[in-house]
Amino acid sequence: MSKATIFVALALALALLVYRCTTPAATLRCRIVIEVDTPGGLKIGSSVMELVLKRPFIVPMPGGNGSESGGGFQLFGEAPFVNLGNQVLFMKYSSKDSRPEAEYVITDGLKMFARRRATAEDSNEAVFRELNRTKPLGEVAPTDFPVFATFADVTNPHSDTEFQAKSFQEHLGKGYAIKRITVQVVGKDVPLTSALTARFPALANKETRLSLSRK
Repeated sequence: MSKATIFVALALALALLVYRCTTPAATLRCRIVIEVDTPGGLKIGSSVMELVLKRPFIVPMPGGNGSESGGGFQLFGEAPFVNLGNQVLFMKYSSKDSRPEAEYVITDGLKMFARRRATAEDSNEAVFRELNRTKPLGEVAPTDFPVFATFADVTNPHSDTEFQAKSFQEHLGKGYAIKRITVQVVGKDVPLTSALTARFPALANKETRLSLSRK
């Protein structure tokens, strides 16, 4: 084998490695809509976010499994918020102890694992292709609701109070409750929402667990 042939083979291998490390296996854009019952009527907020299916590592870690082997889901974009009138309610990516995680709002709302079991190819990539083709609308079960937060001062990212949907009345007052959360798959040409950055720039950073950008 000539040196030129070896060089080309190494270059192709390197290109494949870079491609796998820098591109997801599949992506899914979804509009998450949160409907909140309040004493003043129904309030609604929404955001278009992107769920990314990450590629598994080419060479798994010795003895590794789960996240140690790569793969898995990650959610990007700005989480939705709802203007309640006297305050603003934000959906978070995760609580301070990292649970529950917001990507499960999409995976559970669209019944992705049930769809995978029903797909002949039995792969997440196949499910993503089907969802991008059919663009279904799904409703999130209350058991899969994410964590929420309000901020005493929206210019201070450290002034948040976190709580679960079941504790709405305790934190927001009598008459407040989640009516429903829906997930609608949209086209890849639909832009990710940027309302959080525009209205609450101090909160639009990953430390608040309200947004996460994909480089």
